[in-house]
Amino acid sequence: MSKRRIWSDWNRITVYQMYIEEDKPAKEIAEYFKVCPTKIKNLIHRMGIKKGKNKSCFKKGQKAWNKGLKGVNGFSSTRFDGSNKYPDGTVVTCKWDGTLKKLIYIKGKRIPYHRYVYLKANPDFKGVVKFKDGNYLNCELSNLYGISRAENMLKNSVPSGTARKKSIQIRAGMNRRLRRKYELKG
Repeated sequence: MSKRRIWSDWNRITVYQMYIEEDKPAKEIAEYFKVCPTKIKNLIHRMGIKKGKNKSCFKKGQKAWNKGLKGVNGFSSTRFDGSNKYPDGTVVTCKWDGTLKKLIYIKGKRIPYHRYVYLKANPDFKGVVKFKDGNYLNCELSNLYGISRAENMLKNSVPSGTARKKSIQIRAGMNRRLRRKYELKG
């Protein structure tokens, strides 16, 4: 690890002159000061120096090339107009939440088909609909049962103090350390 460099006022003025007035790249300035180019780039950023403007930006008062033109990007008949939605009552099978499930389209919205079937038989139900056999494609009423959200939470939670919970915590900690080390997202 290299030692931290303290930049004097003379150094800052020199960097400014070389970067702005002489239009030298950070790499050449770094060679002059015998430091890595990143240190020069960081110094330039800290000093708030900006070199020129982006050539692709609009200038003040400039109009867009397609202002006032209609249909420049293709025919309106080929654009998405929302008409390719499924009609109401259509049941489709697709991958949803990582598993194959049946969905039904009602009023332009898709809802899980098993929930629709269960709510048709029990219209006042406000909980979670589950499958008895675990098969997400078997949406017969005899295969469905409803539980409250509180019961579902208890069913899906891991009891405290168990070996499984401890192993989950250890694995999460290892993943966190790996993400930090390799600067991964997620």
